[in-house]
Amino acid sequence: MPSRPIFAVLLNPKSSRAVRGEADGDRIAAWLGDGVEVRLTMLDDEADIAALARQAVDAGATTVMAGGGDGTVSAVAAALVDGDVALGILPLGTSNSIAEALGVPSDLASACAVIRAGHRRAVDTARIGDHSMLLMATMAPDVDFSRNGSAASTSVLVAITSTAN
Repeated sequence: MPSRPIFAVLLNPKSSRAVRGEADGDRIAAWLGDGVEVRLTMLDDEADIAALARQAVDAGATTVMAGGGDGTVSAVAAALVDGDVALGILPLGTSNSIAEALGVPSDLASACAVIRAGHRRAVDTARIGDHSMLLMATMAPDVDFSRNGSAASTSVLVAITSTAN
């Protein structure tokens, strides 16, 4: 066990709140406080987020923090399933459905305080093939609906939902 906590932060700079300048490595390190090591990785379009999370674990991280939206959080979580390393969520996305469902504070300083304090709990996951999920499985019409909010997308989504039951 390391002498001090090691927080590996995988930060998606394209997440909506990061784009607005609400989070960067210096702020996250300050929010986590003294006595910890912060290892920041800025993600790009080519990043294999799950592989980077596994590398962080192999390099001794005690917590891997996902700074982004639901996609970033899901990718990091998939790499940590059945392991001992904690997932810390920095809700930087647009909807942050996973963070909200888990009660993660939307205020980033508060979210870091919760992570730093070591508040942990087990979370059920599901797997379809090689894909793990935390909150829900979605299909293309859901993505189309969330982007466009069009009536056609709504009809397709409702039809898929109602036939699945």
